[in-house]
Amino acid sequence: DAGQLGVGTKQAKTSPSSIERLEGYHVIEVGAGALHSVAISGTGEAWSWGDNNHCQLGVPRDDAIMRNNTVTEPKLIPKLVGRQAAAVTCGAGHTLVLMENGEVYGWGMAAKGQLGLGENFMAAKYAPEPTSLPYFSECMTSSAGSLRCVALSTGLAHSVFLMSDGSIRVTGMNTYGQLALGHREAQHSPQEVPYNFMGSKVKHVSCGGAHTLVCSAEGDLFS
Repeated sequence: DAGQLGVGTKQAKTSPSSIERLEGYHVIEVGAGALHSVAISGTGEAWSWGDNNHCQLGVPRDDAIMRNNTVTEPKLIPKLVGRQAAAVTCGAGHTLVLMENGEVYGWGMAAKGQLGLGENFMAAKYAPEPTSLPYFSECMTSSAGSLRCVALSTGLAHSVFLMSDGSIRVTGMNTYGQLALGHREAQHSPQEVPYNFMGSKVKHVSCGGAHTLVCSAEGDLFS
């Protein structure tokens, strides 16, 4: 009922339906939030559709969108046109995209720190369009590009980033300890998790609504 299926209607579908707007594109990555969706093509284009009440689509609010704040078919995200997107993850009302060059862009709900853009966005509550996360640009600059984000995952209002050296960074809501920082204070910029995971590098990260799981290169699972 928010257009999150991308098939041009708000009616429910009881069986799989092809998204016509994306036919002919080689889709390599998809993300599903609470009521919005994002897809990335093999040529690095990023598309979004569904609910936009929290600016989670990253598209300008034209007259049609402002009337009901929903988009029922995939729309290109203008600010990412010409940039090579590689991976996407969607939270309840926010979106994060990892670019081929290691940059991370975020938009949507920001009040809980889930975008990792700093405390300035706590009062603003939203980032209405894709905004580069300074933390990851600085990581690549300070390490001559050797340390970069390689994967990401989001919960309802927290985000986890896997780095190229097998460490992880976390930001956002921490009410239930989902950031694994040893306390329950929310974070508004990425923080390194101070845990060595039994001496192994992290290989995979996945977030639930308010919990986090990581798999190590040795095949151990941590939560």
